[in-house]
Amino acid sequence: MTLPLRVLIVEDSEADSQLLLRELSRGNFDLSSHRIQTAEEMVLAFAGERWDIVISDYSLPHFSAPEALKLIRESEFDLPFIVVSGQIGEEIAVEMMRSGARNYVMKNNLVRLLPVVEGELERVITLRKALKKRAHVEAKLKATEEKYRTLFANMFNGLAFCRMIYDEGGSPVDWVYLEVNDAFEKITGLRREKILGSRFTEVDPETYKAHPELLRKYGAVAANGEETSFDIFSEPLNVWLHISAFSPQTNHFCIVFEDITVRKKMEKQLINVSTKEQQRIGQDLHDGLGQELTGIALKLKVLERIIGQGSVPEVKKVKEIGKLLSNAIDATRNLARVLYPVELERLGLKPALEELINHVEMLYGIPCKLRVDSAAKVDTETVAIQVYRIAQEAINNAAKHSGASKIWITLAKVDELVVLTVDDDGKGIPGPSDRDRGLGLSIMMARANQIDATMQILQSEKTGTQVKCEIPLIKTGAQ
Repeated sequence: MTLPLRVLIVEDSEADSQLLLRELSRGNFDLSSHRIQTAEEMVLAFAGERWDIVISDYSLPHFSAPEALKLIRESEFDLPFIVVSGQIGEEIAVEMMRSGARNYVMKNNLVRLLPVVEGELERVITLRKALKKRAHVEAKLKATEEKYRTLFANMFNGLAFCRMIYDEGGSPVDWVYLEVNDAFEKITGLRREKILGSRFTEVDPETYKAHPELLRKYGAVAANGEETSFDIFSEPLNVWLHISAFSPQTNHFCIVFEDITVRKKMEKQLINVSTKEQQRIGQDLHDGLGQELTGIALKLKVLERIIGQGSVPEVKKVKEIGKLLSNAIDATRNLARVLYPVELERLGLKPALEELINHVEMLYGIPCKLRVDSAAKVDTETVAIQVYRIAQEAINNAAKHSGASKIWITLAKVDELVVLTVDDDGKGIPGPSDRDRGLGLSIMMARANQIDATMQILQSEKTGTQVKCEIPLIKTGAQ
C-alpha cells in the first residue's frame, strides 16, 4: 500500500529538485511535489494546498532555509522541515535544528534522504494523532487502530503520554500517566496496568527524589509547547537514558527515551583516558623536560660567567642561547599547566580557575573577571576536573575566536544547581567559519554529561556568547 506524500521543495535549481524526487521515488509513496523559490511563492503554496513535508536548500538567490522555517513557525502549520544543502557546516546545521528543522542531509549524500523522510513521517503520524481532538481521534481510530497499536507497541524507544498537574499557583507538582508502550515497560520495569491513571510521585518516588528537576523541565514543555531533550542517569534502573519531550496538547506532554548506557560508558572511558593522558604528559613536561631545560639553563649561566671573564667574542651568542632557552622553559611550563593544572589538585577549583585566567590574560592580553560565590562549592574531585576543563575550553574559545575585549567567568549556586557561565563581549554565537569549534563543543557536552550536567550555548547579555553549564548540587559534594 502506497502512502500519499505531498512535498514542498524550496530550491532554485530544477536539476537538484529532480535529484531529490528521484531519491524519494525509491520509497513506497504516492508522490506529488511543488518547487518554490521565494517567500511569496511559499505563502501561495500554503494557501492552495496541504503539504506533508518541506525540503529546503539552505541558500537561494532571493530566499533561504531560515526564512522558510520562520514562515512555517509563524503560520499554523506543523510540518517537518528538512534542510538539504551542499555547503552548510555542522554549527549551522545545529542552529537550524534548534530553530525547528527536523534534520539535514548533505547533497553529496542523498541516499540518507529517504530514511530521514520516512522517519519524520512516522514521527508526525504519532504526533498528529495525539494533537487531534478526542472526537476526531476516536473516529480515526476505528479505521487505523490496529496499525497505530502495532506501530506504538513495536517502537524500540520507550514512550509515555502524560498529563501535568499544577498547584494553585500554577507550578507543576506531579503528572499522571495516560498511556505507555511496551518498550516503556521493558526499560523501566513498570507495568502498564499499575501506572495508567497513577501519579509519577506514587509510581516512581525514587526517581522523583533523585531528579526533582524533571517536574520543572516537563512542566515547561506542557505549558509552553517547547520541545526539549537531555541525558539523565536513572539510579533506580542503573541506566543512562536519552529523553526527548514534546507537548501534543496543552498541559500534556510525551516523553520518548532510549537506553544509552553503553554509549555513556564509552564516552566516560574516552574522557577518563584523555584526562589521565593529559595529566601524564603534563607531569612529564613539568618533572622531566622542564627540569632538564632548567638544568641546562643553570649550566649555561656557569658557562657564561666563565667565558665572560675573558675576551671571548662568543659571549653574546651564549646570552642569546640563554634567552631562547628561557623562552623554551616558559613555554614548557605553560603547556604543562594547561595539560595538568596542579592548583586544581592541590588547592581546589577556585585557585585553579584564578591561575587559568591569569594565564589567559598573559597569553592573549584579554582581561578576565572571575566571580565564585561562597555557596558554589565543588568538593568532588572528578566533578571539579570536568568543570575546570569545560571552563578552560570555553575561555580559550572566547579568547581565540570571539574577538572579545573582555571575558567574565562566574560560578554560582542557583537553587539546587551549581552554575558555571563564561560570557564574552565578542561577535556572538559562532558561525560556520569557526569549524574547529565543533569538536570542542562536543567535548564540553561529553564532559557535562559525565557529571549529569546540562550545557547550553546562548546569546550573552554582554552582546557576545555565553557558555552555561548547570551541575546538580548533589553531584558537587557540597555540604
